[in-house]
Amino acid sequence: MNSFYVKLDYLKRNSLIHGNVNGSKLTVILRRCQKIYIEPILGTPLHKDLLDKIASDTLNANEEELLDDYLLPALMIAVEMMTAEYQNTEIRNKNTGKANDEYTTANGDGENEIFTGQLKRDFNAYKSAMIGYLCDNEDNFPLYNVCTDNKEDIRSESDSDSFDDTTMFIY
Repeated sequence: MNSFYVKLDYLKRNSLIHGNVNGSKLTVILRRCQKIYIEPILGTPLHKDLLDKIASDTLNANEEELLDDYLLPALMIAVEMMTAEYQNTEIRNKNTGKANDEYTTANGDGENEIFTGQLKRDFNAYKSAMIGYLCDNEDNFPLYNVCTDNKEDIRSESDSDSFDDTTMFIY
């Protein structure tokens, strides 16, 4: 199974993430975002199926549209959010602290909250659109069985302005 929906180079070129962001940290963030934000939207069967089809280059036109127009924009925003929250923090041998860069000044907490707040609103818009697309095209996505019983509940939940950042998985 392919582990990612997007390559790091594509992510850096098509998001707010600067090209000099550490790739190994970004890989961890990308993996977490797929698991925490994207898999719960798609459901595990569709999530795994899409990753397998990306790896084998067997996506159909509907799946490509889902990825290009809905999933990748939502995923990139989720990665931007998590990167904005975590990139300045380093966990070291003796402490956890803020990293410094000689060329930029890190945002203060208030500035970062404003920035991540807007990213959360953007993510919610793409999340809502993705769920709507999946529900409107449920015949094309039989593994997305969530919308068959409670389509209206899902849509109204996804339209809310709240961002559920409490969804966590424990391994």
